Amino acid sequence: TCFPPTEVAISNISTDQADLNFTPASSGDPSWYMMLKDLTTNITDTTQIFTFPHTLLNLTSNTNYSVSIMTDCGDGSFSDVTNSVTFRTNCLPVSVPYFENFSSSVVTEPTCWTRREGFLADTSILITSTSGWAHSTTLDTAMRFNIDASTDKHWLITPPIDLGDGSIQYQVEFDAVLTAYASAPSNPPTYDSDDK
Repeated sequence: TCFPPTEVAISNISTDQADLNFTPASSGDPSWYMMLKDLTTNITDTTQIFTFPHTLLNLTSNTNYSVSIMTDCGDGSFSDVTNSVTFRTNCLPVSVPYFENFSSSVVTEPTCWTRREGFLADTSILITSTSGWAHSTTLDTAMRFNIDASTDKHWLITPPIDLGDGSIQYQVEFDAVLTAYASAPSNPPTYDSDDK
């Protein structure tokens, strides 16, 4: 009889790898079996590992995974399996020119756009948010945000963009429009000169 590891954690997540760490139940545990499940394909890969931390390699970018571990007791038996820990790999940078017309929601998972919340300052820390920005239901080619207080602090952040080696200058442009609360722009929208 042996026991499963504790404090299973994932760190150093990139586009194609991540580090798995845990605390063994005993210093004498000979090895562990890791079950890595791709939550898109539902394919589970089982690997015997002998050291930790262990680096998970050849992952797919922008993909949700779950990982669980059991201890090899060394006598042909195994411990119970740990609870699963889930994580998502990072997105690959998009290439320029890059265009997004918001014909569908960019905040529906899996997405490389992120929503964050917080005030901008010299030492800002923006926290992950699931509120604020939403896909427009009145104008299907927009993301919207209701500004109803001076404390509103929601951000919609693009995927990483690969600007190359810096030898070419690029320009970023966004179209924005401010309308009264609960009203939609005309179709097609008309803008004041300061809306673009």
